[in-house]
Amino acid sequence: MQTGQLKEMMKDKTLPAPMQKALQVLHLRDIANMPAGRVEIAGDDMYADVFDAVTRRYGDQRAEAHEEYYDVQYLARGSERLHYAPAGTAGEVAARIPERDLVFYRGTPDAEFIDAVPGTVTIFAPGEIHRPTVAAAEPQEIRKAVVKIRAALITA
Repeated sequence: MQTGQLKEMMKDKTLPAPMQKALQVLHLRDIANMPAGRVEIAGDDMYADVFDAVTRRYGDQRAEAHEEYYDVQYLARGSERLHYAPAGTAGEVAARIPERDLVFYRGTPDAEFIDAVPGTVTIFAPGEIHRPTVAAAEPQEIRKAVVKIRAALITA
């Protein structure tokens, strides 16, 4: 897991080229004001989902991970708490949705968290457990973009 403000992370030239491309797309788009939906970048190898959500209490949000894609999460509006845990510490699989590259867990210890504010980017590698869209205080509306990067692009 890596996190920081978009403008600072864009300066990190050690990030793989696909990550740099994802950050550039987030920087160049007006995520806060554009229509929600899928943003094509490189077909199914790299794309962004822009969406609105309402943060939820910790206990109402499930821990999740992905197997084939990196998540580059960008918060454009509102605030959220992102809980996370190292790969390999997942609890029992509660549900697997292969067509969305999504695995939900129960009983996962994810006591670590960051409080994201507009401009925060958080990168989760495949297998890294995270619990997004958690309310830091009271539930609120947020606007996010999640760039999905096929892991093969990073490891190639």
